[in-house]
Amino acid sequence: MQVYDIVGELGGLDPAKAVALATKVITLRPQAARVALDFQKVGTVSSGFANAFFITLAGAAPLQAWKEILVLTGLDSHQQHVLARSLQAARHASAQVTRE
Repeated sequence: MQVYDIVGELGGLDPAKAVALATKVITLRPQAARVALDFQKVGTVSSGFANAFFITLAGAAPLQAWKEILVLTGLDSHQQHVLARSLQAARHASAQVTRE
């Protein structure tokens, strides 16, 4: 799936678009063994966008389960860094909620 088709010209800046992207991924999950998201042409990915994406996914299934399903492609080094940091923060937040 081309991420650009969902986020449009603003790219990965708008957290609401991240929620829309995650919601689309969630709807595809039952029908697909793998969901590939291609980030080519997306441009900048903000931490707010990445946080909203992973938090929305975590609301549907544990993030560990998404690791088996979700494949991110076409990432430049900055996009990869932002997404990795947000994923780490989301995992940490999930662990905190589980402990409480």
